[in-house]
Amino acid sequence: MDKKETQFTSTELQTLAELIFPNWQKLPSLEELDKRYPKRELPFGAIVNRVAPSPTGMMHIGGLYVALVNRRLAKQTQGVFFLRIEDTDQERAVVGAYETIVNSLADYGLSPDEGPMHNSDGEIVEEGNYGPYVQTSRKEIYHACAFDMLKRGAIYPCFMTKEELDKQREEQQKLEVRTGVYKEWALGRYLSFQEIESKIKAGIPYVLRLRALGEIDKTISWEDEIRGTLTVPENIVDTVLIKSDGIPTYHFAHLVDDHFMRTTHIIRADEWISSVPLHLQLFSAMGWEPPFYTHVSAIQKMAETGKRKLSKRHDPEASVSYYWENGFPRQAVIEYLLNLANSEFEDWRRVNPTSDYTEFRISLGKMGQAGPLADLIKLESISRDILSRMPIEALYKVSYAWAFTYDKELAEEMAKDPLYSQRALDIERDSEKGAKRLSTLKDLRPQLAPFFDHFLPPANELPFPDNVKAEDRKAILELVKERFKDSDPPEQFFENLKLISAELGFAGAVKDFKKNPQMYKGHVGDVASIVRVAMFGSTRSPDLGQVLKVLGNQTVVNRCNRAISVN
Repeated sequence: MDKKETQFTSTELQTLAELIFPNWQKLPSLEELDKRYPKRELPFGAIVNRVAPSPTGMMHIGGLYVALVNRRLAKQTQGVFFLRIEDTDQERAVVGAYETIVNSLADYGLSPDEGPMHNSDGEIVEEGNYGPYVQTSRKEIYHACAFDMLKRGAIYPCFMTKEELDKQREEQQKLEVRTGVYKEWALGRYLSFQEIESKIKAGIPYVLRLRALGEIDKTISWEDEIRGTLTVPENIVDTVLIKSDGIPTYHFAHLVDDHFMRTTHIIRADEWISSVPLHLQLFSAMGWEPPFYTHVSAIQKMAETGKRKLSKRHDPEASVSYYWENGFPRQAVIEYLLNLANSEFEDWRRVNPTSDYTEFRISLGKMGQAGPLADLIKLESISRDILSRMPIEALYKVSYAWAFTYDKELAEEMAKDPLYSQRALDIERDSEKGAKRLSTLKDLRPQLAPFFDHFLPPANELPFPDNVKAEDRKAILELVKERFKDSDPPEQFFENLKLISAELGFAGAVKDFKKNPQMYKGHVGDVASIVRVAMFGSTRSPDLGQVLKVLGNQTVVNRCNRAISVN
């Protein structure tokens, strides 16, 4: 194409800007915006960062991961962590997704310092002096910046239709050149002032594109705190900044928002690395100092074909909701993500078993360039450790909260006597065997249900062992009724059981039975099995002495009578 790119006078640019934004006199100037959103007064080295999800569906675990990294870095430096909702792509917006984002961050203790959050009444409100924090509410600010760029010729209206763009792409592919709108392929650059003016006045749709100044054979470099120096080709594409409906694209909105929200560090997923040349070019076009860009590798999953990113479509564990639904306490998920972020966290936790995770200092320089590998087995191990060391009141609270949603029957029983439920939950927690009993909150029912009569099998279905006769079973339970006292220490129960065994013709020790099996009806283990089935409805249970002490005298008597009634 030998046409020369059109050059406009300052008067023509001003006229076009006013034609495109007829309400330009009501728009704030850049100076007014700088006063409205002044530089933040923070300590030296304080980081101002954000998480900026789009409300397009479920909350991805990768979004929570990036939010955690951002929030920890802001807190460590006495900075500010804010939430911005990037909803300019209204076609992909999903009803309820905005609330899901806010709720997910709150649930995991990652609520922002500024942005949409819950107030004391549980309502979602915006807090902070640098809002609005929802992009569709910031249209005036974007238009003010676009108006300024139009006046300077940094952007221009493009009237190319979808059909024209498709046809041009086919031609570029045939010529084996880069596809897109740039240089001689950017037809809007070659329109005269009169052509543009008449098209706008005729109501022909258009978008506003960046007049890219990059060169094909030049590169741009920047320092990424995780990846070091990155060098890639300059941006040459005249990217759409304002769509035909007046709504900005992500690229333009992020430029404006991060400048006026005074973001110092943009820590985001590595899928955005290719956009950095464009973003740095945009900051340069506005004469603004860019933030530091750092890119976090996406969480990976081992599949048959090798490692791949967690997929929203194929992997249920990609959704944040998956973890709570499957009984992982929120603190376990956070510590799991910290393990993925910095491998040193595991050693730190081992040395500091009771410290709050916020005492661990996260470091971008120690985050790997390769995507961390999801490991649900590791998560379950972390979950088990956290549940075992939770104060019993906290364990009850999180257990009840989970059961209230996913096991309402159990929650109803738990709510009747919280202290009783806490004593049941606390059994053997200080032992290695007891600590393993609760790996996730899905293990609540087998752990707790037998303590409530509601969940016991019918008396005639109790799984008593066949090697103890009915009359012996009855005699065992009668003596247990008579001699058990919940005021005794738990270890006393087994001593009593030995005496009951000897009294009824059972060996008081298994080794004695093995030496002379013909002398005994069985051994103390058989006697314990009868008591266990009567009390717990199962042949397996935690320590019997502790179980009976939690059940208490009256329940022990009632359950003995219930079992005795079976012929």
